[in-house]
Amino acid sequence: MPEKPIEITDLPSVSDSRGSFIKIFHTSHSALQAFKPQQVNLVRSKKAVLRGLHYQNGRYAEAKFFRALHGSIQFVCFCIDPAVTDYKQGFSFVLSNPATGVLVPKGYATGYLCLSEQAEVLYLSDNQYAPSAEKGIRWNDPALPVTWQINNQLVSKKDQNWPDFDAN
Repeated sequence: MPEKPIEITDLPSVSDSRGSFIKIFHTSHSALQAFKPQQVNLVRSKKAVLRGLHYQNGRYAEAKFFRALHGSIQFVCFCIDPAVTDYKQGFSFVLSNPATGVLVPKGYATGYLCLSEQAEVLYLSDNQYAPSAEKGIRWNDPALPVTWQINNQLVSKKDQNWPDFDAN
């Protein structure tokens, strides 16, 4: 697994007069060989919906692989692992092409903002969801070094109530 999030743009895809084919996930890609999905999730969002930033602690920590299948999102991840060089650093990617994904190692909180009228996001996780291990960081935490591309986001009550990172 990589130490920091990486954008993956070179999985096979072809288009012709019939339509298109994209290999959504394939372990022949060197960055994906160590990633072993345990669950696959599909999320649909409307414009300005912001989800996150989420992570799980302890033995439920998870690496994730994200793709926007339809629409456009601003995908953000924030390093929460003090043992990693990028501790407290944030990364932002615009995902708008289903042939592009982001692999995020354990030790990062993840979230995204829907930039288009609607978006479908597919993400794979290498661990099971455990409500007792779930944690989060508020999207507007002063420690988060990211500028969101849309203001006045629609954020769930749960996500609004996450503590500042330094309070976790």
